[in-house]
Amino acid sequence: MQNLTFLIFWSGRKFLFHQFLNVLFKKTPYFFPGYKDRLVKFDENGNVAIKTADNKNDYKNINSYAVNGAVHYANALLHYTDYEDIISIGVTGCKDESGKLQHEIGVYYVSSKNYGYGQEVAKYTDLSFLKKENFDSFVEKVKSLNLTEEEKNKSTEKREAEISSSLVKLNNDIYKNESGLGESAYFYYRQNLIFIFDNYYNFIYNYVMIVKNNLMSDLQQISDSHNKIITVEAASEKNISRALLSLMAEDGRLNRIAKGIYTLPETIPDELYILCLFSDNIIFSHESALFCNGLSERTPFEHSYTLPQGKRLSSSFSKGFKSYYCKQELFNLGKITVKTAFGNEVPCYDAERTICDVLKDKNKMDPEVYLAALKMYSKSENKNLKNLSMYAEKMNIVKKVRSALEVIL
Repeated sequence: MQNLTFLIFWSGRKFLFHQFLNVLFKKTPYFFPGYKDRLVKFDENGNVAIKTADNKNDYKNINSYAVNGAVHYANALLHYTDYEDIISIGVTGCKDESGKLQHEIGVYYVSSKNYGYGQEVAKYTDLSFLKKENFDSFVEKVKSLNLTEEEKNKSTEKREAEISSSLVKLNNDIYKNESGLGESAYFYYRQNLIFIFDNYYNFIYNYVMIVKNNLMSDLQQISDSHNKIITVEAASEKNISRALLSLMAEDGRLNRIAKGIYTLPETIPDELYILCLFSDNIIFSHESALFCNGLSERTPFEHSYTLPQGKRLSSSFSKGFKSYYCKQELFNLGKITVKTAFGNEVPCYDAERTICDVLKDKNKMDPEVYLAALKMYSKSENKNLKNLSMYAEKMNIVKKVRSALEVIL
C-alpha cells in the first residue's frame, strides 16, 4: 500500500485527486449543486450498490449517489489500470432553507485485496484527514481494514457471476455480429475471437486454479486437525458447503465415507474411529476387540461392536459391521480405551471381557479365530484371571469359562 490513488466523486462528477485540487484552489470559487440524502445507497447485503440483480452496472445508483459513483469508477481503475489501492471519496450537499451549505462526505477503500468492495474507512465531516499531519494516521486506518469470511465468500460469488455474465454476453455478440462479413473480414474476425477466447479462458483458468488451491489447502487443514477426516460441520466453519463436498466426491476429489464424512483421496480411512462419530453407544468387541487386545493376528474382515439392548444404528452407518447386543447393566463391564492402527482412541472391551464374549457367542465366531484367541490368552503374561472370573459370574457364563480354562491352562 505504498501508493494510494484518490478518486473524488462529487454529485455525478468524477475527478482524480490532482484535478480536484485544481478546482479547490482556483481563485474563482466553484459550487457543484448536489442533493440531500444522496451520499450512498446500499444493496440488500449492506454493500455499496453498484450492480443490479443480474450483475449489470447499476447506473441509476452510480449516477445518483456520490459514494456509489466513486466506488464504481474505482473498480474501473482496478480493472483497466495498474492502480491497486484506491481511496474513493463521495461528496454531496445542498443549501438549507437559510442558504447555508450542508455537505456529507463518504470515504471508502477499494482494492484488489478486498475484491473491489467499498469498505468505509471511517466517518469524516471534511477532508482534513488528507492534511500532512493527519495522513499517516489515515493510512494506518486503511491498512487495518479486513474483509470478514462471509464478505470474502460473497466477493468470490460476485466475481464468478461477473465472469459468467461476461462469457454469455461475449458468446451472444459473436453470433450477432458474424453475419454480413466478407470472407477476408470473416477470417480476421474469427482469428481475433480465438485470441480473445484463449486469453479469457486463460484468465478464468488461473482464477479457478487459485480458488481450487485455496479450497484444497483448507480441506487439508481440516483433515490434519480432525484425525484425517472432513466432516460437513468442520467444512462449514471454512465456508465450504455440503453441496460442494458432494460435488467433489462425485468428481473423485474426495472420498465419501458416510453421510456427512469425507476423506482426501490419498487418505486411508480409520473405520473404527469414523463409526464412533455416529454414536456414543458403541464399544468394539468380539473379533475387533481380539485384534485390538493382541489376541488375534488376523485383521477382521468385518469389525464388530456391541450396543446396549434397545439401541440401533442406521443401516447406512453400520453396513459392513457385525452388531452384538447386551443388557444395559453389562454394557460398560470391562470397557477400556485403545488406539487404532491410525493412532485414534476408540472404546473397546478388555481382554477378559472379550474372552467372555467369545465364549458366550462361540457359534457366531470363526472356529479358527476362536481357538487361536483362547491359546494366545492362555500364554499372555498380562491375563487377569480374577477379572475373568468376575466378568463370567456377572454374565452368567461361569461354566463355559471354567470348561475353557480347563482345556487351555
